[in-house]
Amino acid sequence: MTQAALIGQTFGMLSGNPRHLAIVQTFHGTIIAWARRQKMFDQTTAPIHSTGIAETEVESAWRRWVHSEEKKRVAVGLRIHDAELAELFMAEPFLRSSANTRLTVAHNDAWTAPTAKSWARVLRERDLTDSTYGTTSTDSSVMSSIIAVSPSFALYSLLEEKASYIMEHTQVHSPETQQQITQFLTSVYNEHLRHQTDSDPFSLKALWHSLFMSLYCDMNKIECAVGREGFEEAQNQAEYATIWASSAAGHRCAIHAALILKHLQRIPIGEEPAIHVPRLLYRASLIWYAYTRFGRDDYHGRQESSISAELEFPELTKAGIDGRRVLFAANGFKRTRPTTSESSTLFHLIDLLTRLGHWGISQKMASLFSVLIHDRPHYSES
Repeated sequence: MTQAALIGQTFGMLSGNPRHLAIVQTFHGTIIAWARRQKMFDQTTAPIHSTGIAETEVESAWRRWVHSEEKKRVAVGLRIHDAELAELFMAEPFLRSSANTRLTVAHNDAWTAPTAKSWARVLRERDLTDSTYGTTSTDSSVMSSIIAVSPSFALYSLLEEKASYIMEHTQVHSPETQQQITQFLTSVYNEHLRHQTDSDPFSLKALWHSLFMSLYCDMNKIECAVGREGFEEAQNQAEYATIWASSAAGHRCAIHAALILKHLQRIPIGEEPAIHVPRLLYRASLIWYAYTRFGRDDYHGRQESSISAELEFPELTKAGIDGRRVLFAANGFKRTRPTTSESSTLFHLIDLLTRLGHWGISQKMASLFSVLIHDRPHYSES
């Protein structure tokens, strides 16, 4: 029942229909309650070794393992949905992020094994104790996780967990907290994403970059500044938008947004994007709209040289990414930011948001920028 509800919730999230989204938001807590009653978030499984399974028991052991693994993956899927809904609705997540409650999931080659014999062969080739995603914690902080070799689905869950953590503490992003999260995410990138050579079906690199936008920008205030809550609230938040877009944080987020575009442009046209991809493109577009609309390179007398000196961001330099070069190219190969109407990066983001995927949520999000940029309303005037 929980698995079926999760599938239905996915449709509601991606449809773009306000009624569907309202239903998803209303009943999301109910689905989590069902999962808790089934103890899906409290599963513990002893490590499985191929040497401990008799040949006559392989079939039954495989079926028991599949049943347990399926429940774990449904629980992980609920955590991912919880983080995505929190991001969409700018609200705190239902499920708290904690290294102590993080579930372990097996590598895909074990999970996708079609028969008991092939599953047993995978166990022999890979020690699940060492290769299954897991963490230890020295304190209750989610920041204290020690990264192990992890399958892509577990890494996806980990990044979404960090998104939840950021949403939980959105009002108290102290420099110390930002530094802790930045250090952790930098370690994740260098350990798992930097040398990734296989396919990236979950668009994990783009998701990784999006976490820095959430960390160094108050997206709620930016949305208000561009008119989400009407004219008066837009005026109230205009100062924040100007200060942010002109600051090092604004440049930082613009760089990460440009890198999101770079990664998502590589998705094959026939491939179904991950559920967070429309949100990432929308956020990246919003970042670039605010960066070009509100930002001023001469804000409070700042010189070009001082701005350039601030573009040394640790998560980029330690990952081997030249932030200055990325921003220079994204600005249209200019040292100063373009105007909104001149920004090719912004229009590439909006275009990709429109074209990537067939779900209604992408079209809804793209239509908002038609209003912002072209002053085109959703209705026709009689």
